Amino acid sequence: MNNDNNYKLDTTILEIVSPTNGNAKHEFDSNIDRNGYSPKNNDEESDLKNKDNSSNPNPSAKTDNYRIATKPEDKSNLLDEFCTVEVSCQNKQKEIFFCPKEIKVALNNWVVVETDNGVDIGRITLMNRAAFRKWEITKQSPVYSIKHRAHPKEIERHKSNLEENQIIVRKVQEISNSLKLDIKVTEAEWQLDHHKLTIYFLAPQRVDFRELVKELAKIYKTRIELRQITHRERARRIGCWEGVCGRQICCSSFLHNIKPITVEHAKLQQLSSNVTKLSGYCGRLKCCLLYEYDTYSQESARYPRLGAIMTTETSQFKLIKFDIFKETLTFFDENNHVIKTFTLEEVNKYASINKIVEPKDDHHCCQNLSGFDGELDELIEISD
Repeated sequence: MNNDNNYKLDTTILEIVSPTNGNAKHEFDSNIDRNGYSPKNNDEESDLKNKDNSSNPNPSAKTDNYRIATKPEDKSNLLDEFCTVEVSCQNKQKEIFFCPKEIKVALNNWVVVETDNGVDIGRITLMNRAAFRKWEITKQSPVYSIKHRAHPKEIERHKSNLEENQIIVRKVQEISNSLKLDIKVTEAEWQLDHHKLTIYFLAPQRVDFRELVKELAKIYKTRIELRQITHRERARRIGCWEGVCGRQICCSSFLHNIKPITVEHAKLQQLSSNVTKLSGYCGRLKCCLLYEYDTYSQESARYPRLGAIMTTETSQFKLIKFDIFKETLTFFDENNHVIKTFTLEEVNKYASINKIVEPKDDHHCCQNLSGFDGELDELIEISD
């Protein structure tokens, strides 16, 4: 399978749910429940346990009621400039959440938030108007709610999860190697309540991971989710680099939905064919090649295609480049080996009397290949 088709963000490959949710080592501390409630004494805790057992007709039988969590309600219709927050969870994953008025939070506070199948923990990065305006642009849906500010034991639990994540990465890589799977495991993420374990990996193509997921479910006894990520996504999740512009790289600061970038984007903007200058830390073409592409695409329609031949009273000239800002075109006289610049107005006069012949190739992305000789194959390799 062609590698170019594999760069889709967060592609979920396979997911399996174990009949139980973690072993004793993975259980939450008994004095903190999912709502952040802490029993005042052991008698009260015992009463709660007896109440749970009385509702079960067969107390000796195992039950999954603790594990099963009702999917939370979408709160997007309740958002406004005073109750919207952005929370950054593991590996810089930022999402918008609804914050009830009775929960008092501030920037950088640790909070416990709702997820599809349980709860997770994160740190607040934006609040109120700024977060609400961001949601108006992204229209993230669904939007879940903050449950409460994180307790010290929940923060310790989170730190413990982060340490265990590194061990899991090595373990999963060992198992995948034994199964002869061509993947590179990059990260593992325990959800705060251990209701889900997410494994992120890089792979040149899609692979059958069913055996791997079964093995992981036997070991960790929880919901296992494998996600194939792109090299761009990998760079975004690391997110500690600065670009040549001097600012933090786009994918880890504000660019969350990355569109495919090809060599056409560089050629249309008549950029250098230097692979080093055009590629980012991820080894792919830079995300910023997209920003001015639409403008160049619209303006290029006003100009002859590169390689067009213009006949004047003195000679024939071949178009080698044009400047959409200065509205000038640069031609090369192949007979006299002279480079000459014309204004767009002058070229349009020659075009009006049919003195310009454009290349026959109708595919605009194949123009000016000569400018990319020697490095075209390398540019194609780092395209999406």
